[in-house]
Amino acid sequence: FVGMIGSGILLAFTGGFLMLACFNQSWLFDVDLLGINPAAIFSIAPQDLNIGVWVGFLVLFGIATDDGVLITSYLRQLNPKDQKMKGKALLSLISKALSRRIRPALMTTSTTAVAMLPILTGAGDGNAFLLSMAIPVLGGALFQMINVFTIPVFYSIWLEHKNN
Repeated sequence: FVGMIGSGILLAFTGGFLMLACFNQSWLFDVDLLGINPAAIFSIAPQDLNIGVWVGFLVLFGIATDDGVLITSYLRQLNPKDQKMKGKALLSLISKALSRRIRPALMTTSTTAVAMLPILTGAGDGNAFLLSMAIPVLGGALFQMINVFTIPVFYSIWLEHKNN
């Protein structure tokens, strides 16, 4: 189960670094929309790997782990003895778990991602640290939402091949 939960951390890590890579591109959002430059609004500029970035990744890993535990614990609650399953029984278990836990998992991740938007648009002396923290959190949270679907897939593969 650690590997299933850890898959969310890997997805979050990937998304965080992809967002950092996007912010290091000078052409990103460098357009003029009705006299407004989105690159200036979202403070798009190269970011160093400073303490703020790593704090952002730690926040992100907590969210990814929380979502993974939320889904796997409910899957194990529905199948407490981790009985080997196949076919319709397994599909029913996975669909029931997703229908009950997808909303809390996505709400946790999306509220964190939305909370980073004001930090991206803020300005001022102290914003550099917060901005460097918000970039990987936002990118990783968006990427980590995929994990809501990958954990049930990993769990179903594990149940199908259990004790083979």
